[in-house]
Amino acid sequence: VASYLSQIEDIKVVGVAGTGKAALAALADAHVDVVLLDYRLPDTAGDELATVIAREWPSAKVLMITANDDDDVVVRAIKAGCHGFLPKGRTAAELLSAIRAVHAGEAVFDPTVLARALTQVNRTRVEHTRGDDLTPRERQILQLLADGLSTAKIAEQLVLSQATVRNHIQNVLAKLDTHSKLEAVTFAIRQGLVETG
Repeated sequence: VASYLSQIEDIKVVGVAGTGKAALAALADAHVDVVLLDYRLPDTAGDELATVIAREWPSAKVLMITANDDDDVVVRAIKAGCHGFLPKGRTAAELLSAIRAVHAGEAVFDPTVLARALTQVNRTRVEHTRGDDLTPRERQILQLLADGLSTAKIAEQLVLSQATVRNHIQNVLAKLDTHSKLEAVTFAIRQGLVETG
């Protein structure tokens, strides 16, 4: 994968690590925009490492890659702050597309896998006060995110600049105490903050 990505003109591979410990060391030594993270590592679980990355390097987007797309694995990846989840075996072009989408701030999840995971999350709905302070505009944008719209599409629909939409999204993430748009949507669905279906 690193060899392939190194050949792409607009991508620079700044490090490769075989363990969670080595990955953290690499992150400390370089500016990283996107982290490709295997779910199974010799010394830690991918979701545990993703949680650390989200906390220590919030600007780094994590794209989880794994052969295991069980619902609970996907849910753990979302809760850990991953911006995408890609099953192994996808083509090089699909991987490249996912990396670029995650870097642009979009969530990358297989719709079928995500639907199953969200169903599981819905079954464990709990009461919580996070989200009570969302403004009407923030709730509107959160709903559009839940509807699957990208930042650009939301800006177009609401006749706002993409920068303004991104600012609203960052406010939503902060108020919901979430690390990514996907985690925010998952939380919002679980808490009944948005309509689904």
